[in-house]
Amino acid sequence: MPTKTKTPLNPAFHPPTMPPEGIPVKNTWKVGVYLKEVHGKAVRWTAKAEDITAAAKRAEDQLRRKPMDPAHYVGAVAEFVTAGPTAPTYTQAVAGTRATLIRGPNGWRLIKAQTVNRFARDRSNVELLLTFEQMEAMAATTLYRATGERADA
Repeated sequence: MPTKTKTPLNPAFHPPTMPPEGIPVKNTWKVGVYLKEVHGKAVRWTAKAEDITAAAKRAEDQLRRKPMDPAHYVGAVAEFVTAGPTAPTYTQAVAGTRATLIRGPNGWRLIKAQTVNRFARDRSNVELLLTFEQMEAMAATTLYRATGERADA
Protein backbone atom coordinates (compact mmCIF):
# COMPACT_ATOMS: atom_id res chain seq x y z
CA MET A 1 0.00 0.00 0.00
CA PRO A 2 1.57 3.31 -1.04
CA THR A 3 2.02 5.94 1.63
CA LYS A 4 0.64 9.42 1.19
CA THR A 5 3.19 12.15 0.79
CA LYS A 6 2.66 15.82 1.12
CA THR A 7 2.84 17.82 -2.08
CA PRO A 8 5.91 20.01 -2.33
CA LEU A 9 5.58 23.72 -1.87
CA ASN A 10 4.86 25.73 -4.97
CA PRO A 11 8.30 26.33 -6.53
CA ALA A 12 6.97 29.43 -8.32
CA PHE A 13 6.20 31.13 -4.98
CA HIS A 14 8.67 33.71 -3.80
CA PRO A 15 8.28 35.91 -0.73
CA PRO A 16 7.58 39.60 -1.35
CA THR A 17 10.69 41.70 -1.65
CA MET A 18 11.13 44.45 0.90
CA PRO A 19 14.15 46.75 0.85
CA PRO A 20 16.10 46.56 4.14
CA GLU A 21 15.28 50.20 4.91
CA GLY A 22 11.57 49.72 4.16
CA ILE A 23 9.36 51.65 1.75
CA PRO A 24 8.47 55.31 2.39
CA VAL A 25 4.73 55.54 3.04
CA LYS A 26 4.62 58.60 0.76
CA ASN A 27 5.58 56.36 -2.17
CA THR A 28 2.10 54.90 -2.61
CA TRP A 29 2.99 53.14 -5.85
CA LYS A 30 5.75 51.02 -4.26
CA VAL A 31 3.62 50.38 -1.18
CA GLY A 32 0.77 49.24 -3.43
CA VAL A 33 3.02 46.87 -5.40
CA TYR A 34 4.41 45.36 -2.19
CA LEU A 35 0.93 44.90 -0.69
CA LYS A 36 -0.27 43.24 -3.88
CA GLU A 37 2.61 40.74 -3.61
CA VAL A 38 1.77 40.07 0.04
CA HIS A 39 -1.97 39.61 -0.46
CA GLY A 40 -2.03 37.67 -3.70
CA LYS A 41 -5.66 37.25 -4.73
CA ALA A 42 -7.12 38.60 -1.47
CA VAL A 43 -8.57 42.06 -2.08
CA ARG A 44 -11.72 42.92 -0.17
CA TRP A 45 -10.60 43.21 3.47
CA THR A 46 -6.89 43.81 2.89
CA ALA A 47 -5.10 47.15 3.08
CA LYS A 48 -4.50 49.40 0.11
CA ALA A 49 -1.67 51.92 -0.14
CA GLU A 50 -4.08 54.68 0.93
CA ASP A 51 -4.90 52.73 4.10
CA ILE A 52 -1.21 52.55 4.98
CA THR A 53 -0.89 56.32 4.42
CA ALA A 54 -3.93 56.93 6.65
CA ALA A 55 -2.45 54.65 9.33
CA ALA A 56 0.81 56.63 9.22
CA LYS A 57 -1.17 59.86 9.70
CA ARG A 58 -3.02 58.34 12.66
CA ALA A 59 0.28 57.22 14.19
CA GLU A 60 1.77 60.69 13.66
CA ASP A 61 -1.26 62.24 15.38
CA GLN A 62 -0.79 59.85 18.31
CA LEU A 63 2.88 60.86 18.53
CA ARG A 64 2.00 64.57 18.51
CA ARG A 65 -0.34 64.06 21.47
CA LYS A 66 2.51 62.59 23.53
CA PRO A 67 4.51 64.96 25.77
CA MET A 68 7.63 64.50 23.68
CA ASP A 69 9.88 66.71 21.57
CA PRO A 70 9.56 65.91 17.81
CA ALA A 71 13.30 65.17 17.75
CA HIS A 72 12.50 61.96 19.67
CA TYR A 73 9.92 60.66 17.16
CA VAL A 74 12.48 58.64 15.19
CA GLY A 75 12.28 54.95 16.05
CA ALA A 76 8.61 54.82 17.03
CA VAL A 77 6.79 51.79 15.64
CA ALA A 78 3.15 51.61 14.59
CA GLU A 79 1.24 48.35 14.15
CA PHE A 80 -1.76 48.69 11.82
CA VAL A 81 -4.47 46.06 11.41
CA THR A 82 -7.35 46.31 8.95
CA ALA A 83 -10.95 45.93 10.07
CA GLY A 84 -13.01 42.80 9.57
CA PRO A 85 -16.47 42.66 8.05
CA THR A 86 -19.14 44.70 9.84
CA ALA A 87 -21.96 42.24 9.20
CA PRO A 88 -22.30 39.71 12.04
CA THR A 89 -23.41 37.06 9.52
CA TYR A 90 -19.78 36.37 8.63
CA THR A 91 -18.91 33.17 10.48
CA GLN A 92 -15.57 32.53 8.80
CA ALA A 93 -12.40 34.56 8.93
CA VAL A 94 -11.49 36.86 6.06
CA ALA A 95 -8.00 37.80 4.90
CA GLY A 96 -6.92 41.12 6.38
CA THR A 97 -3.62 42.96 6.73
CA ARG A 98 -1.19 43.58 9.58
CA ALA A 99 1.40 46.21 8.67
CA THR A 100 4.38 47.45 10.65
CA LEU A 101 5.52 51.04 10.16
CA ILE A 102 8.58 52.70 11.65
CA ARG A 103 9.16 56.43 12.06
CA GLY A 104 12.34 57.57 10.38
CA PRO A 105 13.88 61.05 10.19
CA ASN A 106 11.96 61.74 6.96
CA GLY A 107 8.60 60.25 7.91
CA TRP A 108 7.00 56.83 8.21
CA ARG A 109 8.23 53.74 6.37
CA LEU A 110 6.49 50.42 5.79
CA ILE A 111 8.85 47.68 6.96
CA LYS A 112 6.57 44.64 7.00
CA ALA A 113 3.10 43.54 5.95
CA GLN A 114 1.41 40.18 6.22
CA THR A 115 -1.98 38.65 5.64
CA VAL A 116 -3.85 37.81 8.85
CA ASN A 117 -7.29 36.44 9.72
CA ARG A 118 -9.91 39.03 10.62
CA PHE A 119 -13.34 38.16 11.98
CA ALA A 120 -16.72 39.87 11.94
CA ARG A 121 -16.69 43.19 13.79
CA ASP A 122 -12.92 43.23 14.33
CA ARG A 123 -11.94 46.87 14.36
CA SER A 124 -9.17 48.59 12.49
CA ASN A 125 -6.43 49.65 14.85
CA VAL A 126 -3.18 51.60 14.90
CA GLU A 127 -1.09 50.80 17.97
CA LEU A 128 1.90 52.99 18.71
CA LEU A 129 4.95 51.33 20.28
CA LEU A 130 7.64 53.55 21.80
CA THR A 131 11.25 52.79 22.64
CA PHE A 132 12.61 53.03 26.18
CA GLU A 133 14.45 56.24 25.25
CA GLN A 134 11.20 57.78 23.99
CA MET A 135 9.45 56.85 27.23
CA GLU A 136 12.29 58.50 29.20
CA ALA A 137 11.98 61.64 27.04
CA MET A 138 8.25 61.77 27.76
CA ALA A 139 8.88 61.40 31.50
CA ALA A 140 11.49 64.17 31.43
CA THR A 141 9.15 66.50 29.54
CA THR A 142 6.30 65.80 31.95
CA LEU A 143 8.57 66.42 34.96
CA TYR A 144 9.82 69.69 33.47
CA ARG A 145 6.28 70.91 32.73
CA ALA A 146 5.08 70.02 36.24
CA THR A 147 8.00 71.26 38.34
CA GLY A 148 10.30 73.28 36.10
CA GLU A 149 13.16 70.91 36.97
CA ARG A 150 15.24 69.16 34.37
CA ALA A 151 15.45 65.37 34.78
CA ASP A 152 19.12 65.27 33.78
CA ALA A 153 20.20 67.92 36.29
